[in-house]
Amino acid sequence: MMRLLLRKQWYQRRVRGCVDDQNKQRKNQPNPLFNMSEQSLPIDILAPKVIDWLLDRRKLPQNWRKNLQVIRALIEKAKPDLLKNSEIQHYLEKVSTINYFHALKIFELLVKSGESEAKTLFGYYANPKLQAWNQIIRAYEKDNIYLGEISQSLLDILTYDIPNLRAAIEENNKAIAACNKHENELKKNINSSRYGYNQKCKEYQIAGEHPREEIMAKVKDLDIYFDEIVQLLKNDQILLAMEYFKDFSGFVSSIGNQKKKKKNQNVSQPENTFEIMSYLIQYGDETKAKMKSRLNPDLQVAAVPEREDEKEKVVKLSPKNEHSATQSSIEIDWSILDSNNPTLQDDSGIVPIEIKWENGTSTEIDWADTNTDGIEIADQNTSVTDHGIELASEPLELDNEGNLIGGKTVEEKVQKNTKNDDNETILGAIDTHNKFLSELQLLFCFLNQRIIEMEKQNIGLDITKINIAPQSVQNKEIPDVKRMLKSLQLVIDAAKSKKVTHLFEIKSSPKYVDRLIFSLDKDTLDIVNFEIALKENAVKREQTKDNSEQLKPKIDECKSEMKVIRKQIEEGISKLFNNRGVNLMIPNV
Repeated sequence: MMRLLLRKQWYQRRVRGCVDDQNKQRKNQPNPLFNMSEQSLPIDILAPKVIDWLLDRRKLPQNWRKNLQVIRALIEKAKPDLLKNSEIQHYLEKVSTINYFHALKIFELLVKSGESEAKTLFGYYANPKLQAWNQIIRAYEKDNIYLGEISQSLLDILTYDIPNLRAAIEENNKAIAACNKHENELKKNINSSRYGYNQKCKEYQIAGEHPREEIMAKVKDLDIYFDEIVQLLKNDQILLAMEYFKDFSGFVSSIGNQKKKKKNQNVSQPENTFEIMSYLIQYGDETKAKMKSRLNPDLQVAAVPEREDEKEKVVKLSPKNEHSATQSSIEIDWSILDSNNPTLQDDSGIVPIEIKWENGTSTEIDWADTNTDGIEIADQNTSVTDHGIELASEPLELDNEGNLIGGKTVEEKVQKNTKNDDNETILGAIDTHNKFLSELQLLFCFLNQRIIEMEKQNIGLDITKINIAPQSVQNKEIPDVKRMLKSLQLVIDAAKSKKVTHLFEIKSSPKYVDRLIFSLDKDTLDIVNFEIALKENAVKREQTKDNSEQLKPKIDECKSEMKVIRKQIEEGISKLFNNRGVNLMIPNV
């Protein structure tokens, strides 16, 4: 046990002694930092501060920029003599601005070209070219002007050239990204316009290659839809509804006529309310000419033979039906309007006219107060239907000579307004089609109102009047009227469907067709404009990419030039400090 304790103490003394020996050896060794001389330490200079560093140590005069301008003047003066040397001229093509090191290279090329190096007694070159460039070199070396010039060049590269190139590349990248985004938007707009165009073509049921011709060709489908409407109209419930309306309105009219008779007023005659509907149910969708011939077979239009001294015509109109049977044919003699007849004129030159009718009454028309300036004839939707003649109503504006202000005569305007559309079918003509829709709407409103009145008891008529009403009126219950209304609703839905309305507008309204074509052309024009913009955007993007690719090598050139200038500055400053090492620190660019 004692032996182990002694061994442990011996081991501890030995370890402690080794550490002490090592510390003694380190203390005896000299520190290399203290043994280094000032000459062996490098000079660290920040590149952006190199000019200030030279000025602070008076290695560069304060007015070095003025001296540099003098040197540049000497270079411009000596430069024309170099154009005769092809080798020097080729070298200058690669140089934008001549500096000190370029001057050294030019002097070297002049010596190699065989220029005489002979000197005068005072040590100047006898050759004027060598003497001029030697003077430029000495001016650069005096007061270290060349260091200030290349330091300024380095500062320009660090501060302006490289940052500007990088900013330009960044702007180009943003422009490329914007072009890519704009391209996606244009493609989206093109697809949207094409989809809209295809949807409209699908809605109009056309291929879209020749829109106007294809749209006009769809008009022939109207006959199919009109036949379907006629078939729906031939429902028994529609006939019952029309009879119900006729009986109910006749009953109400009879009550009103009784009151009028008591007051000695004119009694209203019943009229055929559903003329178009009744004809369609009986004969189908025939032409208007066929309908007129069926409804008024006695209609005749004849011309009275002309007189020798006149060109006027007399129109004979035959009565239409039994309501006009009391009227005889009318003949109008226009010869009485002859202003050349002196017996018909008064002092004012105006002819007073007296028209005698067959019933013995007479009417005198005095034209004295009539002013024909700017006559405007506007028919208030009046049609001479009793004689089978319909006049289109449209205002006509005339001048003092009786000509239409638009450039056409009255006869031409009237002929245009009375254009014959008898070849059109009943549902295909505008007037009869609208009248048919009005009849449907009238019957619909009547049935709907009757349902409301029947649900709210005794509102429409007194109970005493209902008891004296015809059996066809009293026997109708609410379910019966609803069945009529349901059948009528099917006809209205078919007649006012979107397809029928669309095709009928195409047939009857050229402006509607123009609007459809304009809508399709707008989508087509948008597609063309978007495609042109897409091409322009692609060209702009390629140009921007090319510009960026051209700028990247310039940055590499600036970095290479910066390395060369850095080495030149370090060597120049090292010469000023007895070849001491110089470290020009350039920030990360």
